[in-house]
Amino acid sequence: MLSGCDDIALQVNAGIEKVFAGIGLVVGRYPYWVLSTVCIVLGACCIGFATITIEDDIFELWTPTDSPVVKEKKFVDKYWKESDTGLLIISGYAKAGTDTNILSEEYIREWHETHLYIIANQPKKNYTYEKTDSSQAVITFSLFPENFEEPKELTTLSYLASLGMGPTAYASEVVPLCRHFSQSPAEAQFEMHCYFVGVLDCFTEGGHLFPYENYLQKTYFASVAPANPYTYRDSFANKSTEELGAALGPSCQLFEGTVIPFNMIMGGESRTNASDSKSALTGLKSVQSLGYLDSATSIARKLKIAKGECTYTATYGVSCDTITQAEMDEAQEILDEWQLDWIDFMKEYAAILQADDSKLFNIVFWTSRTPGDILADASSASFGLIGAAYAVMIIFAALAALNLSNGFLSRSEVSAMGVLLVLLSVAASIGLGSLMNITLSPNVIQVLPFIALGFGVDDMFVLLFSFRYREGLKIEEMIAETTRIAGSSVALTSLANLVGFSIGTTMVLPDVARFASYGAIVVVLNFVAILFGFTSLLTLTARRMQHGYKDWSFLCCFSQVSKAKAVDIKFEKVAAEETTGLDGCFRFLSSTPVRIALLGCFAVLICVGSYGCTLIEPGLPLADIVPTDTYGSDFLRIREMFYFAYPVSLYTDAQDDELKPIDWPNKFELYVSRTEDIYSINENVLENPDVHSFWQWYMRSYLQRTYADSLTMQYALGTPFDISAAL
Repeated sequence: MLSGCDDIALQVNAGIEKVFAGIGLVVGRYPYWVLSTVCIVLGACCIGFATITIEDDIFELWTPTDSPVVKEKKFVDKYWKESDTGLLIISGYAKAGTDTNILSEEYIREWHETHLYIIANQPKKNYTYEKTDSSQAVITFSLFPENFEEPKELTTLSYLASLGMGPTAYASEVVPLCRHFSQSPAEAQFEMHCYFVGVLDCFTEGGHLFPYENYLQKTYFASVAPANPYTYRDSFANKSTEELGAALGPSCQLFEGTVIPFNMIMGGESRTNASDSKSALTGLKSVQSLGYLDSATSIARKLKIAKGECTYTATYGVSCDTITQAEMDEAQEILDEWQLDWIDFMKEYAAILQADDSKLFNIVFWTSRTPGDILADASSASFGLIGAAYAVMIIFAALAALNLSNGFLSRSEVSAMGVLLVLLSVAASIGLGSLMNITLSPNVIQVLPFIALGFGVDDMFVLLFSFRYREGLKIEEMIAETTRIAGSSVALTSLANLVGFSIGTTMVLPDVARFASYGAIVVVLNFVAILFGFTSLLTLTARRMQHGYKDWSFLCCFSQVSKAKAVDIKFEKVAAEETTGLDGCFRFLSSTPVRIALLGCFAVLICVGSYGCTLIEPGLPLADIVPTDTYGSDFLRIREMFYFAYPVSLYTDAQDDELKPIDWPNKFELYVSRTEDIYSINENVLENPDVHSFWQWYMRSYLQRTYADSLTMQYALGTPFDISAAL
């Protein structure tokens, strides 16, 4: 039985060797044609570089395709993307160390001064446009508004509305890119302040972003808030640690009374009563301020108002035409460019604080475009390293095939050329993947070239060291013998790699599947480049030797000086007939006791590896993706130490997995029943940082009201607010 299997195996092996010998015979006869064809095919694939796209969206890179989050994002993007806002975060911690208690007046004062500096020096973005009279006009954008215009009287606004007129400029000289705290009930007269919260809101100094006396007090807003609410709060000046802890313990309130979750603005806090989240603080290690950037749609609308393209309404509102996609794209470009300036400004300011020994704080920050920018930078950051790796490999390959004692038998030229061929196949793989609409990612760009280098050079060496300059054989016969011996090895390793990568393309993590797709392409093109392209180079090397020239003689245009001496022109034996210093090692490793011992060691390694797999913690923290030498990495380090809660949005689709309008009359009760679990969440769960569920804090309060209303059947849509009737 075993003998029959051996016979079949030998016949299959003989057939495979015959196929590869035939390939070598053809390549050996027509090396120039084959090499040219390989280079043309690989070069044609490189055309795909013109269509390269790099995916740097973390959601698109690392969200499993079978995750319900994908469906949820589809829903959000369909209905809410135009109103999506970005988040700005500034965190501070003591220079003396992250364990330093910063609950003192001097730290709070410097945190206040930091905010005042940022507000006073915030970067600005000018937008130039052509007015109807062909003159040029400039609109200035920044994070916060500056220099408010004098508000118009409501009677004046009513008169202007009756004439079909509208604002000729924005409410402030500098148009804010921040998201407003809420929609103004009388937008024609005033706008609300920016949504920017932090520990300073606990004190009167928190009113630095609340323009009451110089703006809101002169508007209808004063009838709702007759006095500046921040003037009723204590100052942090001359406060002891105990007094500051008492003020910050229950967290801070916004102007209308909403309490800011403490774990959004304070980190590393300790309390007099650890089980009471409202008890006085005894220690604090970090503070944080958060603000929202406005959506592209809202910024485009602000731009239309500033251009004078909107009109007043009878209810003291401002009416603008529908925002077009082009206008949203233009607004997004303004926002993106401003954020780049903001990032540069904050990096420079953080460096100034760090270098100033008189300052107590180090600051770190984050923006809505930070993840994409960092990954985009990372995708091109190591091209120099990749080039250096290939240069080192070219040198290594040349030295590995160099024969210093006999230039005739040396083959460093073809070895170096083989690495260049591998480089071309890698470039062709990226180009072909782009032509197949497979987007690149930082992971592919950073890792794939090194893996491809290993694949290609390994196969190249197998062919190179299988080649022998044999006596009595024609050139094509030498090449056929080389491919007969080494071709099956190259093919089998390539096939194994191809199968592995092909399986990887079925993975649910998009970036893993993307990497596997490019890996499969690299394996195929590497195989073609090595089996056909490198074999062609070996043929040219054999012809060089047949004419009696030394290694690298083509650099001398095959002149007489590059001719080998007659004594150096030698034929080589087949590998099986050669004796080397490794023969003894081979005999030792082939002995039965050593084989058994090695199998035992391998079994032990498998057991150790299996145990190691049980120690792996699932998950992909953002900090593991962001390069360590970026400002984003510094922020994530502080975030992971102190903060676990950030604003999130909750959306609901009452039609399950179908994106249809919500049938509220029939679906509201179902909505309520599905959220009863959230309604019953207790305080202990809400205050547990491991749950990451601070959003339930707000959701619970909302559901308590709506659920109670639904039980008494009193739930109904509210009537629109009529400001003119109220006045």
